[in-house]
Amino acid sequence: MSPTIRRTLEDRLKQVVQETFGVPLEVALEVPPNPDLGDFAAPIGFKLARPLKRPPQEILQELAPRVREALAPWVESVEIQRGYLNLRLSDQALQDQLTQLLADFEAWLPRVAEGRRMLIEFVSANPTGPLNVANARAASVGDTLVRVGRSLGAPVEAEYYVNDGGGQIRALEESIAWHLGERETPPQDGYLGAYLKHYAEKVRDLPYGQRARWVAEAILRDQMAELQAFGVTFDHIVYETEFHDPAEEPRDLNPHIGRRFAYTQQVLEAFRRLKVLREMEGALYLDTTVRGDDKPRVLVRSDGRPTYFLYDLAYHLYKFDRGYELLVDLWGPDHLGHVKRMKIALDLLGEGLGRPEVSGENFLVLIVQQVTLLRGGKRVRMSKRKGEYYTLHDLVQEVGVDAARFFFLLRSISTPLDFDLDLARKLSSENPVYYVQYVHARIHSLMAYAAEKGVQGSAQPSDLALLTTPEERHLLRLLSGFGDLLLDVHERHEPHRLPYALMQLAEGFHAFYQKHRIVGEDLARTRARLALARAVQRVIRHGLDLMGVRAPEKM
Repeated sequence: MSPTIRRTLEDRLKQVVQETFGVPLEVALEVPPNPDLGDFAAPIGFKLARPLKRPPQEILQELAPRVREALAPWVESVEIQRGYLNLRLSDQALQDQLTQLLADFEAWLPRVAEGRRMLIEFVSANPTGPLNVANARAASVGDTLVRVGRSLGAPVEAEYYVNDGGGQIRALEESIAWHLGERETPPQDGYLGAYLKHYAEKVRDLPYGQRARWVAEAILRDQMAELQAFGVTFDHIVYETEFHDPAEEPRDLNPHIGRRFAYTQQVLEAFRRLKVLREMEGALYLDTTVRGDDKPRVLVRSDGRPTYFLYDLAYHLYKFDRGYELLVDLWGPDHLGHVKRMKIALDLLGEGLGRPEVSGENFLVLIVQQVTLLRGGKRVRMSKRKGEYYTLHDLVQEVGVDAARFFFLLRSISTPLDFDLDLARKLSSENPVYYVQYVHARIHSLMAYAAEKGVQGSAQPSDLALLTTPEERHLLRLLSGFGDLLLDVHERHEPHRLPYALMQLAEGFHAFYQKHRIVGEDLARTRARLALARAVQRVIRHGLDLMGVRAPEKM
């Protein structure tokens, strides 16, 4: 992994602590809430107090001189604040970062040297209706994680799992018949939305029992087209029925069925080998209680029909079989209870197969919480029973792709999101995506103005030394941390960090722009400030691209 300033400092601090006290310590630098406390802080005194059996202040008084010497090229001051060691970056270190950013942006960005092969599965909506806003949030999150990982050189791929089997397909078949007037009452848990009438008319002449398969494929094609228009594409599409018994329905009716049925058989054979299958009341259960689950989980029903759980295990075995080392799934909050049993089952499956890489440890679920749409301060009501939906298509038509994708990333995925439709449509600084895009466009205009004034030549190191005002230093500090931010997004799977970093950078540039004349009589200072502005623009453009948001030159 190519180093960043923060990670370089963390490695050096770890080394100094080891050399000084002979104690291994993982050092994680934090950004203090108050900039007067420095650029970084680490609670080293508190962490060493117990193993050394000494007061934190005494430990840091011994450690601080050694840290100052070891970090001298990057840090201009080392201060003790209670149990924290506070560091302030040197002006030279920040100016060097700016020089490198402008000279070769791609080389300046950090790279993940030996990342595990990662497969991110997201959206995976049933092929029974249009994509909704919850699907849209998952699409924004998953696609951004893929883009960030790839930008760092990590081996990351995207996958879509089509739930084209089971009860939803039977309900779709019955719903089509209702829409065609062939039954008086709609089916329980059927699909009543007017959208289905459009598809139903196209299969009126097909025999009952074959219509749902055609409609599901048509809906899937439309879903993929909507996602592509939303800026989201997938490397692979896998169908649930690939893991079904090929005897369930004819191949000419379902071209996917049974292709990977061997994986379903392997799962059952592995559990039999491990002796963790239980037969109860005619059904076949996996005894997950052997690993702390509250009850066994059914794999095959008493009527012989496998459960979704069995097919899900077969599907994830297929993922491991393709050489992926970390499986990341984005699920909705209604699937939270499924996580523990899946991890337990994967551990048992790996043991039964004698494959240690097949394990719950290599399986990560990110729960993407629900979305509430607000218009006029009130909740936009939808009714599944009445077939009333607000779709991804509706959202894009109302607020556009840029605002939709940006807003979906504004909160941690573990937090429910209130999506303010009115705010997303505003063309003002109140709208965060407009605010960030406007700074990018403003800098483009600034560069054009500088060219009109005849400003030529690139900033020299002596010019950059003039960037010493609080507003300039603040921007330099934000720019220097962008690489660390991307690594944090990738490693912690927290894409909400990205829009906030861009908003902070836009706010910092706005304060700088308002307080200081950028193109002025002092040519050296002008070149330096234009270089700083150009770097801000480059980082904003890259950050927006990672979010699937445009970086316009005019607004």
